[in-house]
Amino acid sequence: MAEPKVTIRLTWAGVFVLAVALPILGASFVHHVNLLLLLFSLIVAAVFVGTWLGRAQIKHLKVIRSCPTLLPLNRPLTSIMEITNIGKRPAAGVQLTDQTDPDLSPLPTVFVETVGVGETVRARYEWKVPKVGVYRLGPLQLFTSYPFGFVKWSRVLEETVLREPVVVHPPFGKLSVEARQYLGIATLGEGRARSGLLEGIDEFRGVREFRDGDSPKLIHWRSTARRGTLVVRELDPSASRSILMLVYLVEHEGPVEPEIFDNVLAFASTVVAEVCRDPTLQLTIVLVGKEPAIVRGSAASTRAGAYLRIIAAAEPTSAPDALERACRLLRTSDTRDRRLWVVSLAGLPPESQNRLHDSGFRRVSARMVLNASAGDLDRMWIEPTSVPPAPPLPSVDGLEKNGRS
Repeated sequence: MAEPKVTIRLTWAGVFVLAVALPILGASFVHHVNLLLLLFSLIVAAVFVGTWLGRAQIKHLKVIRSCPTLLPLNRPLTSIMEITNIGKRPAAGVQLTDQTDPDLSPLPTVFVETVGVGETVRARYEWKVPKVGVYRLGPLQLFTSYPFGFVKWSRVLEETVLREPVVVHPPFGKLSVEARQYLGIATLGEGRARSGLLEGIDEFRGVREFRDGDSPKLIHWRSTARRGTLVVRELDPSASRSILMLVYLVEHEGPVEPEIFDNVLAFASTVVAEVCRDPTLQLTIVLVGKEPAIVRGSAASTRAGAYLRIIAAAEPTSAPDALERACRLLRTSDTRDRRLWVVSLAGLPPESQNRLHDSGFRRVSARMVLNASAGDLDRMWIEPTSVPPAPPLPSVDGLEKNGRS
């Protein structure tokens, strides 16, 4: 294993001691006083011994960090660190500090009193995340001023950088009965089998020619043989179980209140939380904001983090081409036979509605446009402040662990 890189810095106590020691050395030469020279030698020896012992404290420490990568805003982030001493001497007076965005408040510093030889000590800190967003944590940094505090050794633990960022999403609320019925999740786990829901067996409204992006499972072989060309079943909206949500964050009438923006993100997160509890559903989210993004696929709980990440990182925009840039991310199959739910800050202007029509959104099976500024969200959900906090959904990787074995 490569030698760990450690750095040294003189503390204020060390500067003071050396500032006292140097005049003593000068006086011993001027007045030929051996006792002063002896005192200088003792001070310098203490500095060097402390330096050697301090380096040995952190050179042989190994740290593994565990941290959730998906949590709601109203829940503090808990980071757990396991410190193992693989050296031949006990380690004492060790401090650990985490690193993140310098614009944020500093993360707490953890102090570990002693770590015996071969012992593993668990330490933790809790951090109240200030706002919704995506955060990169790490690396951890070890510090020690043991034993005299004259010098401070530090070591950056690059292996403790989280592979996945921490996604802090808005707190979940509760959808109304009307909203759940529209999404087709009013009776989760009841009724038809999963295969029937995905394939639409005996629940289609007709047949049509095969289009690029159609599932081979939807091919109607009898009609295909009769016509001599591929024909697929056209699913009924109640059987397709496919949901398309357009989160429209364009401020076309000027800046909106921050509360409205927060409510739109919280509502979108609530929809993700509800839908991702039923793996038979298909969910596509198109984010129209400062950085357009799209996530599509099965609405399984293990994929909730992928959907919530783009919501947590969303920022409003006033760019007139934001919708056009977002529509470039669409595929032909993204808008076909879907329940479309447009969640907007202040409604859709006519030019945006025309753009949606030109982008293939006319093929959706049902459409609902919600204007947050006009209070359209009030009848669709209960805000997070009015309901108990929901348990967090698992992220893609669950509990993120980093460290060398």
